Amino acid sequence: MTEWIVDQGNTRLKLGVFTDGALEEVLTDAAAVAWMEADWEEADQILVAASGSLAPELEAALAARTRPVLHAARNMPLPVALDYGTPETLGWDRIANAAAVTARDPEAVWAVIDAGTCITCDLVAGGTFFGGSIAPGIDLRLRAMYAGTAALPLIEDWRERLSEWGDQPESTLPEHVGTSTVGSLVAGAWGGARAELAGRLADFGKRWPDLRVMWTGGDADYLHERESGLIFADSNLTLHGYHAILQHQR
Repeated sequence: MTEWIVDQGNTRLKLGVFTDGALEEVLTDAAAVAWMEADWEEADQILVAASGSLAPELEAALAARTRPVLHAARNMPLPVALDYGTPETLGWDRIANAAAVTARDPEAVWAVIDAGTCITCDLVAGGTFFGGSIAPGIDLRLRAMYAGTAALPLIEDWRERLSEWGDQPESTLPEHVGTSTVGSLVAGAWGGARAELAGRLADFGKRWPDLRVMWTGGDADYLHERESGLIFADSNLTLHGYHAILQHQR
């Protein structure tokens, strides 16, 4: 059984190729379209989840498939319940992440953190999505400070700077104490996001001592610490969630 999960986000296309339930390949953008256009064995099932319109090349690649293509829709059955005031506005990525952790342990209380353009921190408990928070990602924070002031520079290489500071930290507390304007901006954006999430998780942990935390998203590695056996990370969590949704359609 071969299944394709086509995740068309706002800025990136991602293709997950599952074989007998296991994620075998993850391809992005042009490589994903090239895979779908190639003469591979026909996928048995295809699920497309899109936050907007499909690119013409993606539509053409899907149209060439002989098997039916299932598109994520609001009326489809889900493997997770939604206790959310405006489910029609809930992003598919947040639904998929909730489905993924529910498939991993449906009885647990989960905090699911997806660190990308925005940082979401959602609560999933007993197989139900209860909502959460949406905050600016690190890049957005840095761009906002640059756009909203006359003198602050735009810092786009903060990831590289953090890698360099890993061996020789700019200060004894680089996430909080910058010793230059650039360092202070990184401390405000990156360190602020870390402190914000740490505070949320601490509050959750007071109420649910057995809270499990799942991290995903491109910037998760810059924000999380694995200090407990109840903390997990999965860069392909959303793909696994869409796969769980696809299984639920049978």
